[in-house]
Amino acid sequence: MQSATGTARFFPHTNMNTITLKPGKEKSLLRRHPWIYATALPPPKAAASRAPP
Repeated sequence: MQSATGTARFFPHTNMNTITLKPGKEKSLLRRHPWIYATALPPPKAAASRAPP
């Protein structure tokens, strides 16, 4: 978001998520492309299994 002076303003968020991209797939984001395709994401990590009670 641009302020009246032309500098960017950032609003802090406490509920931001983080994603990891495959190597080289950050280029489209650096060109300000608005989408992240599934092919840019690595396979999901296995969920931690819970021990039975």
